[in-house]
Amino acid sequence: MTNREALLESAIASLQEQGYAGTTARDVADGAGVSLGAIGYHFRTVQELLDAALAEAVRRWFEPLIDRSPDPSRRSLLSSSGRRLTACSTRSPVTVRS
Repeated sequence: MTNREALLESAIASLQEQGYAGTTARDVADGAGVSLGAIGYHFRTVQELLDAALAEAVRRWFEPLIDRSPDPSRRSLLSSSGRRLTACSTRSPVTVRS
C-alpha cells in the first residue's frame, strides 16, 4: 500500500469514527503511519485529502449497488446520486484541526 492509499484509508476510518469535524490531520497521519508532511506531499490541503476520502467512501458504498442493479435506469440513478452526494460534501467546507 502506498502512503497516499494509507492516508485515504486512515482518513476514511477517522471520518467513520469521529465524523468530518472531529477528524484531525494528526489522527489521519498517525493512523496511516506517516508524518504530517506526507499529507502535503500527496494532497494540496487536508481538506483535499478529506474530500478524496469521502469521495472514495461514497464510491465504495454505491459501487456494489450499481453493479447489482439489473435495471439500467436504476444504475444511472445510483451513479448520479453518488456523484451528487460527493459534490455536495465537497462544496461545504469544514475547518479541520491539525
